[in-house]
Amino acid sequence: MAIKRRFNGEIRTCGMHDLLREFCLIEAKMTKFMHMERDELPVPTLPKEKHIVRRFSFQTEHHSVDACRKLLPPVARSIYVFSTSMETFLPFYEFLDSLLGIARITRRHYILRDFFSRFKLLRVLAIFNKVERFRTFPLEITKLFHLRYLQVFFSGDIPESISELQNLQTLINHGGKGMPNLEELSGLCSLSCTTEVFSRIPNLKRLVVYEISSRREGMANRLIDMSNLTKLVTLKCWEYDVPKPISIKMFVFPTSLKRLTLYEFRFPWKDISTLAMLPNLEELKLKYNAVKGGVWRLSDEDKFESLKLLLIATTTFFHHWEASSDNFPNLKRLVLNNCHCLKQIPTDFGEICSLESIELHYCNTTAEDSARKIKQEQQDM
Repeated sequence: MAIKRRFNGEIRTCGMHDLLREFCLIEAKMTKFMHMERDELPVPTLPKEKHIVRRFSFQTEHHSVDACRKLLPPVARSIYVFSTSMETFLPFYEFLDSLLGIARITRRHYILRDFFSRFKLLRVLAIFNKVERFRTFPLEITKLFHLRYLQVFFSGDIPESISELQNLQTLINHGGKGMPNLEELSGLCSLSCTTEVFSRIPNLKRLVVYEISSRREGMANRLIDMSNLTKLVTLKCWEYDVPKPISIKMFVFPTSLKRLTLYEFRFPWKDISTLAMLPNLEELKLKYNAVKGGVWRLSDEDKFESLKLLLIATTTFFHHWEASSDNFPNLKRLVLNNCHCLKQIPTDFGEICSLESIELHYCNTTAEDSARKIKQEQQDM
């Protein structure tokens, strides 16, 4: 079932009813499609013919080490590890430690080199725990040539040897180099946003960039040129606790960009004219003080020709908005969230023929009144 949809009706997030999920788990077990370890099971239910199973999912707090000692076959294709806290995740490390006969360094960090290097045919490796990070990127992962999807959390920099993963399509948490097939990259540090890095991931379609405040000095006056990412469609940029605002003008966005989300940049409203130059931009989301200032005044030249969705959320001190229907000629949906100071939506928005909905959440009552007037104006047309 569809949990979230985009403004144009496209499915964004899917969910599954709990009864259907249980049915799928039973079918997965019967058909040996996947083996799952879950908390509610009193003892591990390991498949007797373990070499038939190719996919493994761990959703447990504790393992019987003796029973699981020979659990994972070398032919495993997918391994998923779920955990919500460090305490629940550590027993899996202990299980691997006993399984492989590996010496411990500390209770919180274990050597897993042999574990990763065993599975030469692995295509999916997803470790969802964000609390228990690896100290460094496990280099043995770079030997998993068939790997297509990788989610792993670690401290430090990405190694150059990541380029050996030529089949990798999705990397969650950190940056990558020399991966022509990579389509999704989440967790790239802004310091790694260089022309050299982007030139090695030319087919990227979705990118999430994080700004690390402790390294802010290296970002001063440096241009981030993404223009050679000609297939990039979706971009999210986060800014964390940086004392000085980040100018949006330090970015050169690719013209292919359709969806852009900015968090906590605090750039002035006047700089937003840079985004109006993107010919294919359809969705623009400005969240958590992405823009700073009380007045947003658009000129006649500021035209978001392709924009269909505009979301402004939690923008402090934003109280006055001057714009016309010509600035957003194809806007379909306007969403304002936690814009307490905004007194009025531009009345000229009633002339936007494509406008289908205006949503206000936790906004000023006068802004709500202006939205009703716009709705009434459209109904009278």
